[in-house]
Amino acid sequence: MDLRRTGTRRPSRARPSPPCTPLRYALASLLALVSLTSLACDRRIDIDSFGRVPNFALTTHTGESFTQNELRTKVSIINFIFTSCQQTCPLLTKKMAGIQKAVQRQQTQIQLLSITVDPSNDTPDALAAYATAHDVRDSNWKFLTGDAAEVKRVVVQSFHQGMAEDPTHPENILHGSHFVLVDKHGTIRGFYPSEPNDDKDIHQIEGMVKLVEDALLLVMKDPR
Repeated sequence: MDLRRTGTRRPSRARPSPPCTPLRYALASLLALVSLTSLACDRRIDIDSFGRVPNFALTTHTGESFTQNELRTKVSIINFIFTSCQQTCPLLTKKMAGIQKAVQRQQTQIQLLSITVDPSNDTPDALAAYATAHDVRDSNWKFLTGDAAEVKRVVVQSFHQGMAEDPTHPENILHGSHFVLVDKHGTIRGFYPSEPNDDKDIHQIEGMVKLVEDALLLVMKDPR
């Protein structure tokens, strides 16, 4: 559709379209993510509730204790990975990095948590090395591990995600790929599909767009 003005003036010569450089693409992606904030402002706050997260005790990749009380200070976005995973987990980590950029202005009120499903091998040091390898530097993104039985209880019972050994590939671990959203009262507010095998930017994945939008809504609802 021609959007130029009509009238008596001589139309200007059309300029050639600029090339689609990586920088232009990055800017377009950023604008798409920023627009989610506007969506949050226009939408009524009405998000499901799936119960409060029970007590638990895990350890961060920096060696600090992390309990259910840490879920009651910020909105939390949670996913599940393990460091030796070569296929799905790097893509899940990339999606979390995209979410981090999308909520950057609210980073004091939103924390990101990646819980390992292989705690026997994923020690705090192993998770710290994984974080470094994926250029995770901000303090609002933590990787969590702990006692094997406790981790499985947290993943399966607290966050309602699958977690099991792969009978055909013993080195692999089967686990849920949904992201979980928790509000500042420690209540689960949603489970969001991530299209784990698809290397898309998050603004191209409906579940991830919805996750960012709902996280911003929760911050607006409880801005403390």
